[in-house]
Amino acid sequence: KNETAKAIVALGRLDPTLNVVKRNISRPVAQVAGQPIFRPATGDIPNTLSFFENGVRQVYDVPDWMYREASILTQITANPVSSIVGWFNGISRHAFTTFSLPFVVGNALNDTLTAFVTRGILPSQTAARLGKTLAGLEKDPVMQSFRLAGGFQARFYGKSAQQLAKEAGASGGRIIGDNRSLMRAVRDAIPNLGEATEQAPRMALFKRQLDKTLPRWKAMSPEQVALTPQARKAAADAVEVTINFARGGYLIKSANPFVIFLNASMEGMKLPFRALRDNPKARMRLAGVAAGSAGVMAYNMSYPEYFDIPNDIRWGSVVIMLPSKEKDANGNNKPNYVTIVPRTREWGAFLGPLTYSMERMF
Repeated sequence: KNETAKAIVALGRLDPTLNVVKRNISRPVAQVAGQPIFRPATGDIPNTLSFFENGVRQVYDVPDWMYREASILTQITANPVSSIVGWFNGISRHAFTTFSLPFVVGNALNDTLTAFVTRGILPSQTAARLGKTLAGLEKDPVMQSFRLAGGFQARFYGKSAQQLAKEAGASGGRIIGDNRSLMRAVRDAIPNLGEATEQAPRMALFKRQLDKTLPRWKAMSPEQVALTPQARKAAADAVEVTINFARGGYLIKSANPFVIFLNASMEGMKLPFRALRDNPKARMRLAGVAAGSAGVMAYNMSYPEYFDIPNDIRWGSVVIMLPSKEKDANGNNKPNYVTIVPRTREWGAFLGPLTYSMERMF
């Protein structure tokens, strides 16, 4: 709890607009020889974060949203049961997502579909941004501005502030070196790829918004760009392109350690409806995707072996049939297909019933 509060305050102080300032908690408690005696106040103070540093309690005023998020985080982590269950679930989470190359690929394709439907980010734009992201942070002013503007938030991939500080060699909120060893770089290869693919569509929108609202941003430093309201708005919009893991109420976040991927599932379920509610163009793009999917299904059903594909793949993925190359034991063609989107996830609520209905009518 102490280290978490310290890390949140350190990050908050990097942004002057958040107005994270130290509070004087000394209070007069008595008078001796006409002189007041001061003692620090005790207990939690609303809308503040406190921690001990060198044995002295430090208290900082913070924005209301930061106080609420920190309170939820500390309440969850302070519960020994949720911490233990969350630790065990973390093993499965790492196996299923962080270090799983198939998940990296599937998640990237699904995020590409999501970015197109929600904000019209073309797959080619996502791919171009991914290539520049993989080149490294020091060579990419878009990524630097994106992170400084607050776009690099909670996600499938990435580390906590404490972990990042420890691995990068941070002191007082300032990066002073790179502590990554060769072994760590090898170990982090898949997570880093996953992080890059996850952030690519977000940064593609971020750049598009900067080009539109801040045309001269390329002549500015990343720090200058990040301080502009245009960049802040672009970063906030970019986070909403795919699942925003920072969203979620107290109940879901409290239960998240006990039910693996609960918050991600809930936010993923709500994402399409928010996009369709707020963006009329998203409705047109989804209709276009559905029309294209219907055409693909009509083509797929021209292959009798298509129906031998398992139901969860036919209804929950986007596949295209190819001519069969093998026969089964009965001499029938084995299905041969390529998967375009391995799991449509949140969009399965729209595309799955369409596929099912067309199969029933066939």
